[in-house]
Amino acid sequence: TVYIEATDLGKSIGTKAFSKLNLVDLAGSERLAKSGATGTHLTEMTYINKSLSALGTCISALVTRSRRIQSAAAGARSQVYTEADNKLHIPYRDCKLTHILSDSLGGDSKTLMFLHVSPTKDDVPETLCSLEFGQRVMNVALGSMRKTR
Repeated sequence: TVYIEATDLGKSIGTKAFSKLNLVDLAGSERLAKSGATGTHLTEMTYINKSLSALGTCISALVTRSRRIQSAAAGARSQVYTEADNKLHIPYRDCKLTHILSDSLGGDSKTLMFLHVSPTKDDVPETLCSLEFGQRVMNVALGSMRKTR
């Protein structure tokens, strides 16, 4: 995690903006049976896969909340938006990764996710799984970014 503080030296001198940049590498999330990993590498892959699963659960909860809010905003008669929808439980504490990323995944933040996929025929299942995960991430509507002073 990198914390960034910027001060505007232009028109509004002294205005400060604060940012936080998280870079997370989830390499090694391939299927355990296919990898043939043992020992420490197997343990590491297991933790990565558990973290990805917890991240997927958080993303699913965020998508559900986003859809409820969007439906209410569009005036959907069958869906009534309540304040409880905005407070829908997001399981950030299920693992260290989601706990650390909680303020970057929900709220007023800008989140980017890069997926690495393999072009080989042997890796099609992993590639499809990664792309499906990326599709779920794209369905999350976060709040708008705002400056904090």
